[in-house]
Amino acid sequence: INLKRLDLSENMIFSIDTIIFEKMKLLIKLDIQNNNQIRKFTLHHEHLKSIENLSMFKVYILTDFLFSNLRNLSAINLEFSSVEYIYRYTFYKLFNLKKLILKSNKIKYLNKSMESLVSLNFLDLSENQIELITIEDFVNLKKLTFLKLNSNELKILECFRIENFFPNLKVLYLSKISKNLMNFFNLTNLRKLEILDLSENNIN
Repeated sequence: INLKRLDLSENMIFSIDTIIFEKMKLLIKLDIQNNNQIRKFTLHHEHLKSIENLSMFKVYILTDFLFSNLRNLSAINLEFSSVEYIYRYTFYKLFNLKKLILKSNKIKYLNKSMESLVSLNFLDLSENQIELITIEDFVNLKKLTFLKLNSNELKILECFRIENFFPNLKVLYLSKISKNLMNFFNLTNLRKLEILDLSENNIN
């Protein structure tokens, strides 16, 4: 089978038997979003190794080594997945991942979960409940060009105080996060920044 893209989104699928992927050795994109009924599906299967682009729904907890079998992944979309917790090794050794969307979940802490994402250039963490982002959370994201943190509950955002911490960042969304936002960072540390959204922060 020469199938490269499979879209199963917006259905009522309850279970996916990974045996159906056995002959899809060229599959690179899989979308199973908006299947509220999915209860049985594992990513730890030999036949899924070729996948580069993955969209999922209703994951709740991102456990350690969840994507460890999918080392070719370049994009993960988990928006509106009700994710509440990310473990430290959730994205372990996903060295090729370039795009990660975790928008509109219930995440509070990142737990250093992104330390393996050395190729990441697009990160969307908007519309969560994140209170704290430490230097260790983002320390290896040197290739990041696009970052959305808007609509969170951020109290501490240490990384923006460090010179050249994001050497390639071009787009930054920080709307709706804190009235004390301007204490978080020094704009001169973001030398390649082209777009900055600070709207709806009650800045005086």
